[in-house]
Amino acid sequence: HQRRILSLIVRCPHKVDPVEGCKWEGELRNLEKHLNTTCQLKCPYRCGKVIQRNIIDQHKSDECPMRPFTCQYCNYVNTYQNVTEKHWPICGKYPLPCPNECSNQTIERQHMKGHLEQNCPLELIACKFSYAGCETPVQRCLMQAHMTEHSDNHFSMLEKHAIKLQQKI
Repeated sequence: HQRRILSLIVRCPHKVDPVEGCKWEGELRNLEKHLNTTCQLKCPYRCGKVIQRNIIDQHKSDECPMRPFTCQYCNYVNTYQNVTEKHWPICGKYPLPCPNECSNQTIERQHMKGHLEQNCPLELIACKFSYAGCETPVQRCLMQAHMTEHSDNHFSMLEKHAIKLQQKI
């Protein structure tokens, strides 16, 4: 009697969905072995992969590009693939290194323009006397030294600039 029961042809209990479920059919005696070794399921996140049942949880949590994923910088939610490939390159809160390598710290993308325009000590900026003719770009942190070193040149440029202004009047 038991041999007859174990010889019954059964379907994998994971064949609930004809499209995504496991397609295994076999003798009842082989079901437990199948469940522990060869049972395969389609990923529920529709990435298209067919994965062994015993590792599908790992696929769903760590490997599937279509798994739900939250941007750790701004809490935007989409798929892992969408967040990492499309959202991160435009995320305003995504941390970036300063292109001038002014520190080891990162700056949120949304604050990078302001950092470069107002704060970065290594950003090249126009000399404060550019309106008078000084064309030397200077790192922000070296502006005071530039002003001191070139004060005679700047004074001369100011004189010429003042003369030009007077001639226009």
